[in-house]
Amino acid sequence: MSELSAKDINAQAASWIARSLHESWSERDRQAFDAWFAQSPSHQIAYWRLESAWSETNRLTALRAQPESAPSTARARSTIYKAVAAIMLVAALGGLGQRYYEKTANSAATYSTPLGERKLLTLADGTQIELNTDTEIKASLIGAERKIWIEKGEAYFRVKHDPAHPFVVVAAGQNIVDIGTEFVVRRMSGALRVAVLEGRVGFGNAKGRAAEELESGDVATARNDSISVTHGPLSDIVSGLSWRQGKLVFHHTPLLDAAAEFNRYNHEKLVVSDAAAGEITINGVFSTSDIHAFARLAHAVLGLRVAENGEAIVISRE
Repeated sequence: MSELSAKDINAQAASWIARSLHESWSERDRQAFDAWFAQSPSHQIAYWRLESAWSETNRLTALRAQPESAPSTARARSTIYKAVAAIMLVAALGGLGQRYYEKTANSAATYSTPLGERKLLTLADGTQIELNTDTEIKASLIGAERKIWIEKGEAYFRVKHDPAHPFVVVAAGQNIVDIGTEFVVRRMSGALRVAVLEGRVGFGNAKGRAAEELESGDVATARNDSISVTHGPLSDIVSGLSWRQGKLVFHHTPLLDAAAEFNRYNHEKLVVSDAAAGEITINGVFSTSDIHAFARLAHAVLGLRVAENGEAIVISRE
């Protein structure tokens, strides 16, 4: 993105925000906006950034909540023009540092972890990324935005917020845009999971309009073209991050799911060979590498049969 095109996109985003405030906003306008928004991730990033910056001043709320006695058309237009001017100021301030950031397609660096290992990265901008087992990402800080691609696995992000240079994570056809955030992203078979510990993220399909703005405690799961969001205690998300200390925490977890988690970290695999055993729930804290302790628990506490078979430990009912 050149400096000129970045300014143009910011201007377009500001114009859409201002137009949406006007009483003449129609379904046709909404469809036109959706088409513009879907054209490029750069459009989405610009819109999310400006709307967030503007919303934080509470000015959008004030403009949208007009009193019953609406002002005259001239006064309404004046208000909208002032909104445009203020939003454009945010856009201009946001673009001051873009001269340094020149998009280079081949500048992304690759980082990865083998099975069972973790890696902590600190990027040049101060952002911290921790990679879980069997994870691969690409990172580029030389561009209109700071961008991370998650090719596989799971990563925890503590982002150094910079409104002038949005931080974007791309994974499984989804865009995750930082709005001052601490979050974790996991690519699974057929699904993508995003959990927010602190701040907010914009989360939506990379080819269309953002579906959600996630806040602290939100967990979003994307499958195909659908996104579901749940909200719960932060302690649940923190437990899910126990891998950062080399631990797995299970709380009423089906044995089949617990075995699948262990298998993410170990070459030797756990195999639950029958459905009845797989449905038994367990509680406990285990080292990610100690599948034998888990197998001993299954035998001694749950009364299950445990047999080693080459590269696998098979668990079943007696």
